[in-house]
Amino acid sequence: MLDNINIAKNLQIQILWDDQKIEFLTEYIGTRDNEVLLKPYIHNGHPLDLNVDGRGDAICHIFGDDPETGIRKAWRNIALRTIDLDGQKYYSVATVLYYSKPVTSDRRNNVRMRVHTMGELIEQDRDNVGVMFNDVSNHGVSFYAPASYSSTSNFIHISFEDVVNDESYYVTADAKVAYTKKKPGMTYYGCEIPEPGRDFLLYVFMKKLYNNRPKQESSPESQEHENTSDS
Repeated sequence: MLDNINIAKNLQIQILWDDQKIEFLTEYIGTRDNEVLLKPYIHNGHPLDLNVDGRGDAICHIFGDDPETGIRKAWRNIALRTIDLDGQKYYSVATVLYYSKPVTSDRRNNVRMRVHTMGELIEQDRDNVGVMFNDVSNHGVSFYAPASYSSTSNFIHISFEDVVNDESYYVTADAKVAYTKKKPGMTYYGCEIPEPGRDFLLYVFMKKLYNNRPKQESSPESQEHENTSDS
Protein backbone atom coordinates (compact mmCIF):
# COMPACT_ATOMS: atom_id res chain seq x y z
CA MET A 1 0.00 0.00 0.00
CA LEU A 2 0.98 3.64 -0.38
CA ASP A 3 0.25 4.58 3.23
CA ASN A 4 1.51 8.01 4.33
CA ILE A 5 2.97 8.87 0.94
CA ASN A 6 0.91 12.05 1.12
CA ILE A 7 2.98 13.38 4.02
CA ALA A 8 6.39 12.09 2.95
CA LYS A 9 9.11 14.60 2.13
CA ASN A 10 11.67 14.51 -0.69
CA LEU A 11 9.74 12.01 -2.77
CA GLN A 12 11.79 10.26 -5.42
CA ILE A 13 10.81 7.87 -8.23
CA GLN A 14 13.33 5.14 -9.02
CA ILE A 15 13.10 2.95 -12.12
CA LEU A 16 15.32 -0.13 -12.47
CA TRP A 17 15.91 -2.07 -15.67
CA ASP A 18 18.69 -4.42 -16.80
CA ASP A 19 21.61 -3.30 -14.62
CA GLN A 20 20.76 0.40 -14.66
CA LYS A 21 18.55 2.87 -12.84
CA ILE A 22 17.21 6.38 -13.26
CA GLU A 23 15.76 8.58 -10.53
CA PHE A 24 13.51 11.65 -10.48
CA LEU A 25 12.31 13.95 -7.75
CA THR A 26 8.54 14.28 -7.53
CA GLU A 27 5.77 15.71 -5.32
CA TYR A 28 2.48 14.38 -3.97
CA ILE A 29 -0.50 16.04 -5.72
CA GLY A 30 -3.56 14.13 -4.47
CA THR A 31 -5.61 11.00 -5.14
CA ARG A 32 -8.01 9.84 -7.85
CA ASP A 33 -9.91 6.53 -8.02
CA ASN A 34 -7.77 5.01 -5.25
CA GLU A 35 -4.58 5.91 -7.09
CA VAL A 36 -2.02 8.46 -5.92
CA LEU A 37 -1.17 11.36 -8.23
CA LEU A 38 2.41 12.60 -8.39
CA LYS A 39 4.07 15.50 -10.16
CA PRO A 40 5.64 14.32 -13.45
CA TYR A 41 9.28 14.70 -14.41
CA ILE A 42 9.82 17.67 -16.72
CA HIS A 43 11.97 17.01 -19.79
CA ASN A 44 12.61 19.71 -22.39
CA GLY A 45 10.03 21.93 -20.72
CA HIS A 46 7.09 19.54 -20.53
CA PRO A 47 6.03 16.34 -18.69
CA LEU A 48 7.74 13.11 -19.64
CA ASP A 49 5.36 10.25 -20.47
CA LEU A 50 6.22 7.22 -18.35
CA ASN A 51 4.38 3.92 -18.10
CA VAL A 52 5.85 1.13 -15.98
CA ASP A 53 3.46 -1.62 -14.91
CA GLY A 54 5.91 -4.06 -13.31
CA ARG A 55 5.22 -6.82 -15.81
CA GLY A 56 8.27 -6.22 -17.98
CA ASP A 57 11.93 -6.03 -17.13
CA ALA A 58 11.55 -2.56 -15.60
CA ILE A 59 10.30 -2.02 -12.08
CA CYS A 60 9.45 1.13 -10.16
CA HIS A 61 9.99 2.12 -6.52
CA ILE A 62 9.17 5.35 -4.68
CA PHE A 63 11.18 6.70 -1.75
CA GLY A 64 10.38 9.44 0.74
CA ASP A 65 11.38 10.76 4.17
CA ASP A 66 9.12 10.36 7.18
CA PRO A 67 8.49 13.98 8.33
CA GLU A 68 8.62 13.03 12.01
CA THR A 69 11.56 10.62 12.17
CA GLY A 70 13.45 11.52 9.01
CA ILE A 71 13.73 7.82 8.22
CA ARG A 72 13.78 7.01 4.51
CA LYS A 73 10.77 4.91 3.55
CA ALA A 74 10.29 2.83 0.41
CA TRP A 75 7.13 1.92 -1.51
CA ARG A 76 8.24 -0.90 -3.77
CA ASN A 77 6.92 -2.55 -6.94
CA ILE A 78 4.79 0.38 -8.05
CA ALA A 79 2.71 0.60 -11.21
CA LEU A 80 3.16 4.04 -12.73
CA ARG A 81 1.29 5.52 -15.67
CA THR A 82 0.89 8.99 -17.15
CA ILE A 83 -2.63 10.39 -17.18
CA ASP A 84 -4.19 13.64 -18.38
CA LEU A 85 -6.65 15.50 -16.16
CA ASP A 86 -8.15 18.74 -17.40
CA GLY A 87 -5.17 19.31 -19.68
CA GLN A 88 -2.58 18.60 -16.97
CA LYS A 89 -0.41 15.49 -16.88
CA TYR A 90 0.29 13.52 -13.73
CA TYR A 91 1.86 10.22 -12.74
CA SER A 92 -0.80 7.91 -11.37
CA VAL A 93 0.74 5.27 -9.12
CA ALA A 94 -0.57 2.20 -7.32
CA THR A 95 0.87 -0.88 -5.63
CA VAL A 96 1.47 -3.84 -7.92
CA LEU A 97 -0.14 -6.98 -6.51
CA TYR A 98 2.49 -9.27 -7.96
CA TYR A 99 6.23 -9.06 -7.69
CA SER A 100 8.75 -8.44 -10.37
CA LYS A 101 12.48 -8.72 -9.90
CA PRO A 102 15.14 -6.64 -11.60
CA VAL A 103 17.09 -8.20 -14.42
CA THR A 104 20.84 -8.15 -14.01
CA SER A 105 23.08 -8.98 -16.90
CA ASP A 106 26.44 -8.31 -18.44
CA ARG A 107 26.79 -6.12 -21.49
CA ARG A 108 26.35 -8.88 -24.04
CA ASN A 109 22.83 -9.54 -22.69
CA ASN A 110 21.76 -5.91 -22.79
CA VAL A 111 19.30 -5.38 -25.61
CA ARG A 112 20.62 -3.11 -28.34
CA MET A 113 18.15 -1.02 -30.30
CA ARG A 114 18.47 0.41 -33.76
CA VAL A 115 18.99 4.14 -34.03
CA HIS A 116 19.73 4.97 -37.70
CA THR A 117 20.26 8.70 -37.28
CA MET A 118 23.05 11.10 -38.18
CA GLY A 119 25.24 12.58 -35.49
CA GLU A 120 28.79 13.64 -34.75
CA LEU A 121 31.99 12.05 -33.56
CA ILE A 122 34.18 14.48 -31.63
CA GLU A 123 37.86 13.86 -31.07
CA GLN A 124 40.20 16.26 -29.33
CA ASP A 125 42.05 18.71 -31.62
CA ARG A 126 40.23 17.47 -34.72
CA ASP A 127 37.24 18.64 -36.73
CA ASN A 128 33.91 17.02 -35.87
CA VAL A 129 32.99 14.14 -38.16
CA GLY A 130 29.47 13.32 -39.34
CA VAL A 131 28.60 9.66 -38.68
CA MET A 132 25.56 7.40 -39.00
CA PHE A 133 24.57 5.83 -35.68
CA ASN A 134 23.49 2.21 -35.93
CA ASP A 135 22.41 0.99 -32.50
CA VAL A 136 22.54 1.80 -28.81
CA SER A 137 22.35 -0.04 -25.48
CA ASN A 138 22.82 0.73 -21.80
CA HIS A 139 26.59 0.44 -22.15
CA GLY A 140 27.43 0.95 -25.78
CA VAL A 141 26.83 2.49 -29.17
CA SER A 142 27.83 1.70 -32.74
CA PHE A 143 28.08 3.88 -35.83
CA TYR A 144 29.47 4.10 -39.36
CA ALA A 145 32.11 6.73 -40.12
CA PRO A 146 33.47 7.79 -43.52
CA ALA A 147 36.34 5.61 -44.71
CA SER A 148 38.50 8.73 -44.88
CA TYR A 149 38.28 9.11 -41.10
CA SER A 150 40.67 7.23 -38.85
CA SER A 151 40.52 7.59 -35.07
CA THR A 152 43.80 8.60 -33.44
CA SER A 153 42.57 7.70 -29.96
CA ASN A 154 40.46 4.99 -28.36
CA PHE A 155 38.56 7.68 -26.45
CA ILE A 156 36.03 9.82 -28.33
CA HIS A 157 32.89 11.86 -27.69
CA ILE A 158 29.66 11.19 -29.57
CA SER A 159 26.47 13.18 -29.97
CA PHE A 160 23.20 12.76 -31.86
CA GLU A 161 19.54 13.69 -31.64
CA ASP A 162 16.65 11.25 -31.78
CA VAL A 163 12.89 11.34 -31.23
CA VAL A 164 11.09 8.86 -28.97
CA ASN A 165 7.33 9.04 -28.43
CA ASP A 166 7.29 12.52 -30.03
CA GLU A 167 9.92 13.69 -27.56
CA SER A 168 13.33 14.93 -28.72
CA TYR A 169 16.47 13.65 -26.99
CA TYR A 170 19.91 15.16 -27.48
CA VAL A 171 22.30 12.34 -26.62
CA THR A 172 25.96 12.80 -25.74
CA ALA A 173 28.49 10.44 -24.20
CA ASP A 174 32.17 9.76 -23.78
CA ALA A 175 32.95 6.49 -25.52
CA LYS A 176 35.79 4.00 -25.83
CA VAL A 177 36.38 2.40 -29.23
CA ALA A 178 36.26 -1.36 -28.74
CA TYR A 179 36.01 -2.65 -32.29
CA THR A 180 36.37 -1.40 -35.87
CA LYS A 181 35.82 -3.01 -39.24
CA LYS A 182 36.46 -1.60 -42.69
CA LYS A 183 33.58 -1.71 -45.15
CA PRO A 184 33.18 -0.26 -48.65
CA GLY A 185 33.28 3.51 -48.28
CA MET A 186 32.96 3.47 -44.49
CA THR A 187 34.25 2.05 -41.23
CA TYR A 188 32.10 0.38 -38.57
CA TYR A 189 32.84 1.43 -34.96
CA GLY A 190 31.62 -0.47 -31.92
CA CYS A 191 32.07 1.52 -28.72
CA GLU A 192 31.62 1.02 -25.00
CA ILE A 193 30.15 3.75 -22.78
CA PRO A 194 32.16 3.24 -19.56
CA GLU A 195 30.14 5.74 -17.48
CA PRO A 196 26.73 6.39 -19.08
CA GLY A 197 25.22 9.63 -17.83
CA ARG A 198 21.67 10.22 -16.70
CA ASP A 199 20.51 11.79 -19.97
CA PHE A 200 22.02 8.92 -21.97
CA LEU A 201 20.33 6.32 -19.76
CA LEU A 202 17.01 8.18 -19.88
CA TYR A 203 17.13 8.13 -23.68
CA VAL A 204 17.96 4.40 -23.79
CA PHE A 205 15.20 3.58 -21.30
CA MET A 206 12.56 5.61 -23.12
CA LYS A 207 13.57 4.15 -26.47
CA LYS A 208 13.27 0.65 -25.03
CA LEU A 209 9.96 1.48 -23.36
CA TYR A 210 8.24 3.02 -26.37
CA ASN A 211 9.96 1.71 -29.48
CA ASN A 212 10.24 -1.87 -28.25
CA ARG A 213 12.01 -2.93 -31.43
CA PRO A 214 15.14 -4.72 -30.29
CA LYS A 215 17.35 -6.26 -32.92
CA GLN A 216 16.23 -9.84 -33.41
CA GLU A 217 19.57 -10.95 -34.77
CA SER A 218 22.92 -9.30 -34.31
CA SER A 219 24.68 -8.15 -37.46
CA PRO A 220 28.06 -9.77 -38.13
CA GLU A 221 29.73 -6.50 -37.12
CA SER A 222 27.80 -6.30 -33.85
CA GLN A 223 28.43 -9.94 -33.02
CA GLU A 224 32.13 -9.54 -33.64
CA HIS A 225 32.06 -6.37 -31.54
CA GLU A 226 30.53 -8.25 -28.61
CA ASN A 227 32.87 -11.19 -28.88
CA THR A 228 35.86 -8.88 -29.07
CA SER A 229 35.00 -6.38 -26.33
CA ASP A 230 33.67 -8.90 -23.82
CA SER A 231 36.46 -11.40 -24.14
